[in-house]
Amino acid sequence: MKKLVFFFAMVFAVSMVMAQNVSVKVQSGQNQTADVEQLGDLNTSYVTQENKDNVAYVNQINENNWPENTTLSTIVQTGKSNMADVDQEHNGDLENRAGVLEAEVYQSGDNNEAIQRQGPHGQMGTSFALIDQSGNNNDASQHQLKYGNTAYIYQSGSGNVAMQGQDAPLIDDEFASMNYGLIVQSGNNNLATQSQYGWSNDAEAHQSGNGNTSIQDQKNASWVSEAFVYQSGNNNYALQEQLGSLNSALISQASNGNWAEQNQSSDLRRTSGYDPLNRAEIYQMGGSGNEAFQAQTTPGGDIVENFAWASQDGANNWVSQTQNGGNNYSTATQTGSGHSATLVQNQVYP
Repeated sequence: MKKLVFFFAMVFAVSMVMAQNVSVKVQSGQNQTADVEQLGDLNTSYVTQENKDNVAYVNQINENNWPENTTLSTIVQTGKSNMADVDQEHNGDLENRAGVLEAEVYQSGDNNEAIQRQGPHGQMGTSFALIDQSGNNNDASQHQLKYGNTAYIYQSGSGNVAMQGQDAPLIDDEFASMNYGLIVQSGNNNLATQSQYGWSNDAEAHQSGNGNTSIQDQKNASWVSEAFVYQSGNNNYALQEQLGSLNSALISQASNGNWAEQNQSSDLRRTSGYDPLNRAEIYQMGGSGNEAFQAQTTPGGDIVENFAWASQDGANNWVSQTQNGGNNYSTATQTGSGHSATLVQNQVYP
């Protein structure tokens, strides 16, 4: 039986200013559950559930006096036995940090789980989080703190796990601003995690194969750094760790059973412009069992960037590139099988 519930809570102050919360639930099918709790003013929640045995929890708090502060949650579940849990608390106490917290969940497959957390923080302005799962048995979680963060998770395969934390742990409810995170998984049994602490960082993971792992960690004080992972093969492993300013990393894995790791650290950012201080790229395009490691450190500032590039098209190859200082440049190309290459470069600046 379809149920349509409208809930309006109005509070009139002496000044005759009106505030309003809105909750709309539309349920059809069998055994649907939706629990919504909203405190404060200007909270809006929409829950739509079809099929059967879906569960939705929404908790929204907005107690600040800025009229621009709002929370908006939209949950649509058309599959079976899905669970969505949204918790948003707007605590922006500065006028220039006012804005909308918006969280959206769409689940059309079966047995999926989606968890979204936004806030609370005094710099909680405008942020957006989206989870869209059309496969089965997928898990997705997002946790955003502060302002201006954007996070997307798309999963169309089955058995995938995706986690994003922006100025917040991936799982625990604790503590980046203006960060962008994107995870797209269309294969099966993949794992992708993104942790962003800092300002204006970009992380993207695209997985269309099976059994892949992608870990992207932009650590505390990261600033205008970017990390990209593309995995179209199977059972690959990619790790990217970035600390400091203006780091750029890319890993592309199109074959099977490969391992790639990038570690970048920089200090002072440039006095003008946003060109990278460290740039690293790894391409594993054929064969299997290849391993590639790149490490870059620089004092930063207006020195020439470090650049490392590695390409492996074969099997059981190994390459390691380590660069310290600045103005280091290295490329490694391995075709065939069983090759090993190690490069260390140090450019000392006073």
